[in-house]
Amino acid sequence: MGKELSGLAQIAIASGALVVPACSNVDTPRTESHGPASAQDSAPPTIVSATLGDGVLSLHFSEAIAPPNGVDPSKFRLTFGYYDAKSDSKSDYYYANYYYGASQAARTWYTDVGRFFPDGTALRQTAANTIQVPLPKDVNVKWVCDDVARIQKQGRAAKPGLYLHYADQAGPAIADRRGNRLRSIAPYWLTAKSSAVSGNFANKPIPVRLSCT
Repeated sequence: MGKELSGLAQIAIASGALVVPACSNVDTPRTESHGPASAQDSAPPTIVSATLGDGVLSLHFSEAIAPPNGVDPSKFRLTFGYYDAKSDSKSDYYYANYYYGASQAARTWYTDVGRFFPDGTALRQTAANTIQVPLPKDVNVKWVCDDVARIQKQGRAAKPGLYLHYADQAGPAIADRRGNRLRSIAPYWLTAKSSAVSGNFANKPIPVRLSCT
């Protein structure tokens, strides 16, 4: 029986049907590929996290970023937002405005916390994968924290917080070192007529960490 198994194994190995795991402790030499660029080479960078503090918005990316020379800060926008699964059929209170005859459809509400303006403010690169955007002077962190607490107390809405948006428009843009541009992130103001956007945080704006202590 043993001879039969041995013979079958030899036939399988010869035909390529049986792969035997390597038992050697010697590392296999690595070779570099210089062929055509892989699909990963054309993948755009993504924002891994965003943090607010010390007068700047810090953005951490999935890979090394090219120097953001000439990038217009108005491509970015900060909003206070929350998801309302079922709106009031008569009216919705949205800061100082009332919207009568509101539908029952689920939606996300946004309001600007601070608009970045094309005023020549330069973005700063503090590490290969980190960029800082100086905050507009009108950003009020306490106001955001108070609204987060207010919406949480109401109990009907979800995920109240500070969110980052980005519009990849013409001109210099955030890009990786291969030139792949950061894609737009929930640029609702380019398509929506109001601050109410259908769905649960459509296009996934980036939650921004901030301290409310």
